[in-house]
Amino acid sequence: MNYKKREKLIEFRKKEKKTQEEMAVELNLSTAMYKSLENGYKNPSYCTLKKFAEVFKIKNIYEIFF
Repeated sequence: MNYKKREKLIEFRKKEKKTQEEMAVELNLSTAMYKSLENGYKNPSYCTLKKFAEVFKIKNIYEIFF
């Protein structure tokens, strides 16, 4: 994930007024995995993208992650 997209994920989390830990719980991810997504060390799996879209009711998930 490039820097710009990483920033979009961070902005989204802050807009939702959630911590990284809270986001991880809602997405059924470990906190370490969620932090890796935010830091750009890992890319989200299809299942994670799908869960993210369902939990946060986002129609175009690609705007945040790609």
